[in-house]
Amino acid sequence: MAEEEKNDDAGESRLNRMWGNLKGFQKASGEDMKGIVTGDFMKKNFFKKNIGFIVMWATMAFLLVLMRYSVEQDMRRMDDLQKELIDVKIEALTRSSELMEISKQSAVTEQVRRKGMNLRESTTPPYKLE
Repeated sequence: MAEEEKNDDAGESRLNRMWGNLKGFQKASGEDMKGIVTGDFMKKNFFKKNIGFIVMWATMAFLLVLMRYSVEQDMRRMDDLQKELIDVKIEALTRSSELMEISKQSAVTEQVRRKGMNLRESTTPPYKLE
C-alpha cells in the first residue's frame, strides 16, 4: 500500500508540474501578436524552462525532413539502377543469342563458303587418341 501511495503522490506531482507548465504556456502564448513579433514571448517562464526541449524537437524535425529527402533520392536512384539492370540483362541476352546463332555449325559453314576459303567439313567421325 505504501508503494501505491508513493506512486500516486509521484503521479499527482507530475500532473501538477505538467499543469503548471501548461498554464505558463497559455500565459506565454496569449493573443498578443506584438509579443510574438518582437520576441517577448521568449522571456516567459515556460520557454525559459523548456528551451532545450524545444530546440531538441526543432532539430529532430529538421533531421526528419533531411532524412526523408535523402531516402527519396536513394529510392529514385535505386529505381534508375533497376531499369538500367533490366536493360543490361536484355542486351546481354541479345548478344548471347547472336553469338549462339553465329557459332552454329551451319552458320560457320556458310561464312567459310562466302569468304571463299578452301575448307570442307570432315566426313569421318572424330575418334579418341590412345
